[in-house]
Amino acid sequence: MGRRPKHLHPQPKLHDRSGHARVRISGETFWLGRFGSNEAAAEYDRLIGEWLSTDRQRPPSRRPRAAIQAKAPNAPQPPAPQKHGVADQTSDADRQPASHCSPEPELSLGRGDAEPAPEQSAAVTSDNKTYADGLTVGELCNRWLDWIERNRCPEGRDKTSLYYSARQATKALEDFWDYPAHVFGSRNLLQVQAKLVHTPVVSRPLDPKKPKKARPRSRTTVNDTINRIRQMFKWGALYELVPDDRVPVLQLVPPLLSGQTAAPDASKEKAVSDTLVDATLPHLPPVIADLIRFARLVGCRPGEARKLRPCDIDRRPLPEYKGVWVWRITKYKNSWRKKHLPRAIAVGPKAQELLGPWLERLRDRPDSHVFSPKFSERRLTLSRGKDCCEGDDSTIAIPVTKRLVNDFYSKDSLNKCIARGCLRGRLQKWNAGQLRHTRLTEVRETHSLDVAQAVGGHSNVNTTELYATIALSKAIEAAKTG
Repeated sequence: MGRRPKHLHPQPKLHDRSGHARVRISGETFWLGRFGSNEAAAEYDRLIGEWLSTDRQRPPSRRPRAAIQAKAPNAPQPPAPQKHGVADQTSDADRQPASHCSPEPELSLGRGDAEPAPEQSAAVTSDNKTYADGLTVGELCNRWLDWIERNRCPEGRDKTSLYYSARQATKALEDFWDYPAHVFGSRNLLQVQAKLVHTPVVSRPLDPKKPKKARPRSRTTVNDTINRIRQMFKWGALYELVPDDRVPVLQLVPPLLSGQTAAPDASKEKAVSDTLVDATLPHLPPVIADLIRFARLVGCRPGEARKLRPCDIDRRPLPEYKGVWVWRITKYKNSWRKKHLPRAIAVGPKAQELLGPWLERLRDRPDSHVFSPKFSERRLTLSRGKDCCEGDDSTIAIPVTKRLVNDFYSKDSLNKCIARGCLRGRLQKWNAGQLRHTRLTEVRETHSLDVAQAVGGHSNVNTTELYATIALSKAIEAAKTG
């Protein structure tokens, strides 16, 4: 019996968790929409057509980054094309329709260089300015996301909060994906705002036996998403992709006020108690447990602790250091800004004692990450009785596994590991970001707000007040004298 011939083109596959179809072309994954839907079939035909038109040399252009590609049944229809100024003199036959997915602009990756404007197809003119004719909201979202990924995510792997909030904003615009960007106004933004308020967020629990939970979006989340949409149109006006009048028009939409909307107020992230942290540590891998202890002692961001390297720590016995190590970070959350403070973190005696065994392991590899998943994989392989590289505990022995192990933990993997530990111990769920709140609040109580600002590395003291909250114990002590 002969072998079954392979498909000439990549075939879509079903994603079990989301129920959406995806296809891999030229090493990149493209999401099509709901598996078996007409929208998924049309998107697959478009991708294969673009891929074949380039003789299978380049991957096709991407459609929306949102999880759901299909338009809603009640999605607004694009308005009839209106004539604008000089464009009235051009006949319909002379106008060249813009392609649905135009090529992505090549933008500079440097911080100091001037960023070139994205490409634009000219047709709509107003006030002696030329804008992109046929540019839809979806194409504007794609160009904005690509610009953020290239210019605000230098390392590529770890995305910033700006990138994730931008993706959330583009997901909110899925009903207007084929809507012309140059006529998107305040009425459309009000529809997006109303949908965010009345559409719940469905979360996926870690335990598959538990049902999915639906919760409403908070008021601050809706306001932040609307502000990101305004920011996207402001970026488009900067590069003359949309008219300048779109920016003040979108500013007319008022923010949601507390007590005057159905969206609930979000609970602020609070400090986590040391009792809860200590009860969770036995249920975590040793590498994750030491990472959490270190972040709790120094008050750094979780992303900074995940990427700690021995070469970044100044351990010289200088008189001005007074026996404290100085950890200098070159790339951190706000390092892309032109006016940013140099990030220097003081490592005290307790944190030094914690880092001692890990630094001894990496004495011959100062560029390696201290809290690496490779250590956990080695311990897991040894416990299962599999073969691994020989050596004592003072050497780095990386096991031979089929799964690729990263050099450092990602943000999602760290918080998922903590959530699983809380689930095993039947404890209240918390995340790694709360450790920073705990440390800065402790420093404010024992020292002052200025010292907490120095430990947190904030350029504005108002940001420190969001982390280091005023303890009720001080008010109780003051009330005794009243």
